[in-house]
Amino acid sequence: MPLKDIEKRRAYDRERGKTAERKAQKKVANWKSRGINITWEDYERMYHAQKGRCPISGETFALGELVPDHDHETGYVRALICGKCNTALGMLGDRREMVYRLLKYIRATDIDQYEKGIRNLEAERKEALRRSEQAMKNIMAGS
Repeated sequence: MPLKDIEKRRAYDRERGKTAERKAQKKVANWKSRGINITWEDYERMYHAQKGRCPISGETFALGELVPDHDHETGYVRALICGKCNTALGMLGDRREMVYRLLKYIRATDIDQYEKGIRNLEAERKEALRRSEQAMKNIMAGS
């Protein structure tokens, strides 16, 4: 590789490093402004301990893509989770009873139960049609 290209590459890498550092600083400042007590070093340590996975969805994310899930009263960071799970948790207001109710609802309306209901309705519809056809035959036979 020519010297000129190596110098360009080093300059690019230096600038990219500065950009990544600035992004990390912005994230930390944003978290602190919202009462989330975590440093970038803590974030990286947690990220690597979790192997980049959201503990709720199980999906893997790149460094910086997971968000700190925290207790809104204390600012304590519980784990790093993906944006979707963070949104869902936030919509439930961190209320455990809501999470339990949601789980109960999902289990009660399980797709298997839904499909059973559809099959039952289909069977009932066929039976009603059979009775209707039989009634028509009886009427026609009586004429």
